[in-house]
Amino acid sequence: MGEIINPALAGIQKQQGSKLPELRAKADAWSARNDLRAYKGSLRDLAGLCPAFDRRSLADGDRAVARKDGTGKDGVGIARSHLDVIVRRAGPGVGLLEMPVGVVTRRHQLLPHARVIESLERALGVIRVDPAQTKAELDLTNFGARMSLAVDLPTHLDFDPVGSAPLNLRILLSNSVNGGGLRLLSVWQQQESGSTFAVGVTRLESRLAHRLPARLADIVPGVQRALEIAQAERAVLAQWNRQLVTRDQLVAWVDGSVRRMWGRTAAARIFHIAMTGWDAEPAFSVERESPSRRTMQATNPVPGAPAFVETAYDALLALGWIAREVRDTGERFDRIVETALLMRALLRSGAKPSSN
Repeated sequence: MGEIINPALAGIQKQQGSKLPELRAKADAWSARNDLRAYKGSLRDLAGLCPAFDRRSLADGDRAVARKDGTGKDGVGIARSHLDVIVRRAGPGVGLLEMPVGVVTRRHQLLPHARVIESLERALGVIRVDPAQTKAELDLTNFGARMSLAVDLPTHLDFDPVGSAPLNLRILLSNSVNGGGLRLLSVWQQQESGSTFAVGVTRLESRLAHRLPARLADIVPGVQRALEIAQAERAVLAQWNRQLVTRDQLVAWVDGSVRRMWGRTAAARIFHIAMTGWDAEPAFSVERESPSRRTMQATNPVPGAPAFVETAYDALLALGWIAREVRDTGERFDRIVETALLMRALLRSGAKPSSN
């Protein structure tokens, strides 16, 4: 093997007798600090930037430190016989050195990033979208174990609401070879602000399937289904753009459902955006007021946001502004999907269609 740069995983080679939970905890903590590398280009070009990985048995290395009498009382080789090490191959891409990037169980499915991107290319062909006409962005951790991909679909699929910036259809993919697996999400993204919410938000439900790792076989039907839902969803989004909400409804909403699901700070930010069109941060960290009464300090205007939220659609964009900024990919996917549950809570509180 080449030099081991990841200090949290160096123990796989040098300290085979160390406890697995401690090793994995160190690896996770190191990965959380790992910077991302961002790329833009065609899907085919981006697939070529992704490194390849192998899996090797962790028990093989443990045999060297097992008891000489062969009883296995230490449980080293036996306890780890169900574990594998994911190793990045040496070669072009994110880096040149071979190195371990994670410890997984034998049941973990190793999906190469390049195969995920190739499956998305096929899915776009099925819905008659030329991959060469799409804009794609790829984020890779420094050693390539985790990948996030965003693909903008052609503008003829946009939704252009009255009085607001258009919404662009996007396909989001995340894949982790060292845990977490593959996740697929289709979203609407407002071009002006970047506010993001899931395709299907108007169904007001958050299905468990959105939170479970996907399979390669799910990509083609998933993209097809998302396009069908998006085409039908335009009419409901247009209705939400006329559906009025009152200040009292917004107060009850942020102090109740939003606070419980996303926390006091996120709820207070959403209420400040709803009342002013500006994002904000708490002025006092120890203040115990409800989100709607918390003292906030304005930070920056939300692009395209109205000075005062008047409709359900305006409230949805405020949610999407907060959901899009979460750095952790898994948590961001969850928040994007959860906007449907929060919109259900708001609409059930008595929002009414406009008479116009």
